[in-house]
Amino acid sequence: MRNLYLYILLISLITVDFSAQSAKVSLPVVGSAGGEVSVPVVAQNLTGVGAITLKIEAQEGLEYLGYENLSEKLSGSFINYSNGIFLLSWENFSGENFLSDTLFFLKFNFNGNVSELNFIQGNEFADTSGTVINVLFENGKVTQLTGIEESKSEGKMSFYPNPGANFLYISAGKKKYQGSFKIYSITGEEVYHKSFTDYSEIIKLDISSLANGIYILSFIPTGKNITHKGFSGKFLVAK
Repeated sequence: MRNLYLYILLISLITVDFSAQSAKVSLPVVGSAGGEVSVPVVAQNLTGVGAITLKIEAQEGLEYLGYENLSEKLSGSFINYSNGIFLLSWENFSGENFLSDTLFFLKFNFNGNVSELNFIQGNEFADTSGTVINVLFENGKVTQLTGIEESKSEGKMSFYPNPGANFLYISAGKKKYQGSFKIYSITGEEVYHKSFTDYSEIIKLDISSLANGIYILSFIPTGKNITHKGFSGKFLVAK
């Protein structure tokens, strides 16, 4: 009887684990010093997608500039932006795979303190037979960073997602990076250090080894011909 109980408990735990892997489309919380900011639209645990309708509303403080890095899987999409609402419509009933994939980035000019990005009524994913897929939609927002010093207004830096779990992305358009990114715990202990001798539009930092909690990200520039002074901002690790 005891073995039977343990077997049932094990099956129950496995069932819970698989059910936790629900299909999800999310917008992160992005920290920005102002100016141009890119917000990723990320799909997780989605397979066999045949059609997509996405409607995202941008609040006051976000001026739409366009989109970028559209996934090749979304080739042929109809895209429109009107009255603060971004619309994407796509279909391909051959069965595309969107498992854990960044679909595209929304680009805005950010000039507020906190501006929300919300999925509004009408969002829908369907499989190759036209059956609606049950998807969890998570809203995001762009928030103002504090304690940041920039050399030029066109050189604004931002990072996302916040909260984060495995990776942290730093974006500054086409501006140059040359220096070091350091991460400190809330007590001031340095827990991460990575140096860059070249530059990239988006830099990816691996934070998977960090425990849950609040951290401080700092950028320390070095060398000549760079477009940024140092900056720092808080972020949360939540797994």
